[in-house]
Amino acid sequence: MRARPSGAAKSAIRGALATPGTLRRAYLRMLAPAHMLYRDRHVEKLLFKPTAENPFKTLRHADAETVYDGPTPGQVFDWVIQDLDVTLRECAFLDFRAGNARTLLYAAMHDFERVIGYEYTEAAYDDAQLNVSQFPRTYMKCRDVEVRRGDRGDIVIPDQPLVLFFPNAAKERFLSLMLDHVSASYRANPRRIYVLMENAGETGAEGCEDIFEEIKLPVATRLKLKLFSPVDIRVYRSLV
Repeated sequence: MRARPSGAAKSAIRGALATPGTLRRAYLRMLAPAHMLYRDRHVEKLLFKPTAENPFKTLRHADAETVYDGPTPGQVFDWVIQDLDVTLRECAFLDFRAGNARTLLYAAMHDFERVIGYEYTEAAYDDAQLNVSQFPRTYMKCRDVEVRRGDRGDIVIPDQPLVLFFPNAAKERFLSLMLDHVSASYRANPRRIYVLMENAGETGAEGCEDIFEEIKLPVATRLKLKLFSPVDIRVYRSLV
């Protein structure tokens, strides 16, 4: 006969379930698949090389926060992009870690002038190229979409207003180098630049405080992100 948990054991279980970290992990495990069912599943079906299986997992970082470690949900991306105080048609969008180009294609569904993604591994670069070339153009407002190999020369920052995206910023080994490229481009030609940092943790736009300031999105958007986004996105804007 199986022994029943003692009173002390029951109290320990209840305490564990009641901790904020445990509840947050459970909520994230629910949120990520919900986004897949709501919108992302349709886009995944259109990808020649779909996103890797089981991307929905959580990681515990050094600051003890639980974060989602998977592709940015399309709905979350839309919430942020739609609230940027800039004319998208004048902007280039840059993704500094394009992966299989899913976020690039979400950007192409907005009215950017052009969309560029950098990828650094041969396999992911090939997957991204296939996805961009095979994606139905009827879904794209911007059809000037390019994937570049980031390890075959310096990163080139377009000389125009920009929206820059850093996925999983806290894990990006070359974040400071990438920001150096952005800073040099900005100093040569001051202009409106937005920087979106996903899961930046304590990193942020360090070393660029004289160029960028962190901004707050509208209250309604911040509330949606707080309640319904498995990723944290911090938004910075150039001082010009």
